[in-house]
Amino acid sequence: MDGPRAMPRAQRRVGVPLVLVVLLCVMLAAVPRPHLRREAPAAPDASMSARELEPRPSPLEPSRPSATPRGSRDPLAKAAARVAADVGVAEENAPTSTAQEPDRVRLVVRVQERGRPVAAQLEHHALDSALPEVAAVPADGTRVLRLEPGRVRLVAWSAQALSRPLELELAHDTEVELELLPALPVEGRVVSAQDGTPVVGAEVSFWTAAERDLVLTDSSGRFRHPRFPAGGPAQQVCVRAQGFGKSVRYLRLDADGAWKLAATRTGEASVNGNGTPFLELALVPELVVRGRVLDAAGAPLAGARVAAEGYVHARPSVAVRDLAETHTALDGGFELRGLRSDVGHALVVAATGHATLAHELPPARTLELGGLALAPESVVAGLVVDADGVPLADAEVVLERAGSAPLAAGPDDASTRVLGRSLRTRTDANGAFLFVGLAATPLVLRAESSSGAATDTELFPDGRGQYPPACLQLATLERH
Repeated sequence: MDGPRAMPRAQRRVGVPLVLVVLLCVMLAAVPRPHLRREAPAAPDASMSARELEPRPSPLEPSRPSATPRGSRDPLAKAAARVAADVGVAEENAPTSTAQEPDRVRLVVRVQERGRPVAAQLEHHALDSALPEVAAVPADGTRVLRLEPGRVRLVAWSAQALSRPLELELAHDTEVELELLPALPVEGRVVSAQDGTPVVGAEVSFWTAAERDLVLTDSSGRFRHPRFPAGGPAQQVCVRAQGFGKSVRYLRLDADGAWKLAATRTGEASVNGNGTPFLELALVPELVVRGRVLDAAGAPLAGARVAAEGYVHARPSVAVRDLAETHTALDGGFELRGLRSDVGHALVVAATGHATLAHELPPARTLELGGLALAPESVVAGLVVDADGVPLADAEVVLERAGSAPLAAGPDDASTRVLGRSLRTRTDANGAFLFVGLAATPLVLRAESSSGAATDTELFPDGRGQYPPACLQLATLERH
């Protein structure tokens, strides 16, 4: 009798908490929750599109970090707020963040030859990235890409046909057509400029057309490339090989078979011919640069960006960039290879929170630089305003370092360097600008509006190596 009576009491003891839990869940479900809504992607900024049409700055120049650490404001917003307080502009007008990930847009590319769709290879190159990418186009001639907004370059090729390069500004979903045109072959031989021996496995491409459409030299250093664009302007013939510096020459091939390989220097004769061009191309040995990057206390800096840039003549009036870059290892060490040994270079070392170091490299085969110490960074922040004190958006601001010295150069050097080159930026919607990664040296700031009004000022660091906030006021231009 006791057993059967105990069961209902046990069930009641379990049931009471269960009822309470159910009631609590019902009450929590009734509590109002914030409503989340998905925002539509913002339309691309027209000012940014116009800005990308300008020549791109050197990748060696210091740039702001691409992202802001969680929990901190954008450094440009802080700088704008600080300078705005000095010149009487309300802080709420300062930018809150400039680090936004752009949405991708849909690009439909249709490739055809003689009006019919064909299978092909498609090279697409975002002009703010280092290397182009290649995608296969199927037999229906259509390839869909999803790319970030910005300026992009397209070129397609098949077995013996090549399209003309197409550059366009991607701001929204777009469809384009590429027509493949008949191309002519080019033959040649790649040798070492030092002793004339053949260079095996050298990459040969026609850089102005398609950088990734390349062929390799054989055991005798010879090559045959089937797709040179004929009947158009001169194209860059680019040759790369391990252990050598890059060579770039200009070749023009007419539709009737007449061709011309342009001279690289004043006083040098061009090479002319008819029929299939045969090019003798010589490569100079590479420059190898080694060193270690340290902070001001002598500790190794891992992950610092190290890049060397020089310029060499490809024609008497045309220079091409010779660039190599890497990042330091855990011990701060780095090695750069593949640079030309017959021209001078500017070495630039950049690390977050440190002043960017510029160091001149003379022409050489090997350079052991030892330890390169980076000082703590200085920052220049400011505003550009008009004659009435109203912040000016999209004004150009140029920063120049004082006292840049002449630079050593080789016989083929185009004498273009990063050291002493101006750093440039443009003001944001609130008239604010920011330069980071600076050494504490005298500087000159110049601002210019789209109307042509300009002003400049000198800046000097204080005892702590910091610069005062700058406010550049542009006078109103007189109209005649």
